Amino acid sequence: ELYVMRSINGKGPFPAIITVPGAHAGSPGPYLRGNTICLTMNVHKFDGAQNSEELKKQYADYQTKLGCSYSVDQADNRDKYHFRNVILGVDRAITEVAQMPQWDKKHFVIDGSSQGGAMALILTGFNKNITACAANVPAMCDHGGYKLGRQSGWPQINRNSKFGKAIDQVAPYYDAANFAKFITVPVLTSAGFIDTICPPSSIYAAYNEINAPKQIVHVPLE
Repeated sequence: ELYVMRSINGKGPFPAIITVPGAHAGSPGPYLRGNTICLTMNVHKFDGAQNSEELKKQYADYQTKLGCSYSVDQADNRDKYHFRNVILGVDRAITEVAQMPQWDKKHFVIDGSSQGGAMALILTGFNKNITACAANVPAMCDHGGYKLGRQSGWPQINRNSKFGKAIDQVAPYYDAANFAKFITVPVLTSAGFIDTICPPSSIYAAYNEINAPKQIVHVPLE
């Protein structure tokens, strides 16, 4: 599901920014930032809507039909897990935007929170059009951390007993920490010290792998 809008006046060139929303229904439209090429991309298989109420209804109907959270749909199969096509789709969208003649060829930021933060780290790890990353409390980090007594980041697929041992073979392919080591551009991230959804230890597992200019913002009461 894709929403794209160019919030521009004139022919450019302009910087670009792509945003992936956090978990649940997603966004009914693009997040606009002045004279910037803006793209917002949801992660769902349904068509989406241009208003919040209809989007929430579609999301609820989809979840009911699916019978489980989309975040763990087929998580025991590397090639069928929900986020495989999400990652490939966002990667392709970034490449398409980078081919727009209005892009300034210098500034391409990806940002997002939680689920979107995970996508920001993952895509920055292998799409070389990205020039900077802002990943707020990124999810999907340190899936195997529970084996060492740490709490893994959302959606904690390793802890879902219905998948058995198969999940241990799949989880590393969708761990943002394993993409972070390939990042070569500046990264700004954050961690909430009482966050139980995206715990700080999981975020640091990814942050410590980044060998590029980086900064982490600590929020003790969130």
